[in-house]
Amino acid sequence: MLTILADSTCDLPAEQLRLSGVQTVPIPLWHLDQEFRETEITAAQLLERVKRSGQAALTRPPSADTLLHAYRQALVNSERVLHLTTSRQLTGTYAAAQQVAAQLPQVTVVDSMQASYALGIQALRAARWADQGLSAAEIVHRLETLQRQILFIYAVEKLDFLRINGRIGSAAAFFGNLMGVQPILAVQGAWSRQWAAPVGKPPP
Repeated sequence: MLTILADSTCDLPAEQLRLSGVQTVPIPLWHLDQEFRETEITAAQLLERVKRSGQAALTRPPSADTLLHAYRQALVNSERVLHLTTSRQLTGTYAAAQQVAAQLPQVTVVDSMQASYALGIQALRAARWADQGLSAAEIVHRLETLQRQILFIYAVEKLDFLRINGRIGSAAAFFGNLMGVQPILAVQGAWSRQWAAPVGKPPP
């Protein structure tokens, strides 16, 4: 049996996780030097803290103990484990997982080259292929093909959040909000692209 793990930031609803059998590795959230588990704070609560403080919220790689516990738990009922992580371009989770997996030959770590639900989609596909009896190596090969086909497009509600994260300056955020500019960002494989267009108008 092969178990699929994904970072808890894969944004899969609890029902999808239950039905697919995908298990998650808890990714800690940090804000103002305080650590939260995703079960301890809602997205709305975290967003409100960011708005009030003007300080960005961050994710950090799980500890080696957390990863080792997740792998060993998954191996209780499985012969192999496949862990899909958020892109190594965005987080250090992949590197941390690789170090821990080196102690367990039954564990394979895969860089999803994505984040959020684009990671979750890959985990769901991997779980389906595992149910069909594909080996870990076969699933990894299929994931590499799938990753080249995924284009993850998302929008930021206000430029304030890009300012808080240090992506743009205060003046750019002020005038951008004044003109109703809404940034549209895309991630595909190892590259990312962004557009800035007035709200209601598509990017060029």
